[in-house]
Parts: sequence; structure tokens; C-alpha cells
Amino acid sequence: MVYGSADPYPILWGLAIMRLLNFMELKKNNSLGGWLRETVI
Repeated sequence: MVYGSADPYPILWGLAIMRLLNFMELKKNNSLGGWLRETVI
């Protein structure tokens, strides 16, 4: 797979931010089972 110089980075940052937001939401809801399923997927 060939990328331009900066192509993969915004995608990775977007995924990381989404993952972090999901983590914060689930932690706020104390939904540990859901958080574990999200991390496994």
C-alpha cells in the first residue's frame, strides 16, 4: 500500500480520537462490558 506523505496520519488520528471518545462515554456510563467488547473489536 502506497500513501502520500501525510495521508495515513489524519485517518489514524481520527480513529484514535473516536476510540478515545467511545472510551470516555463508556467509562462515564460505567459500561465495562461494552467497553471490553469495543476494545476487542
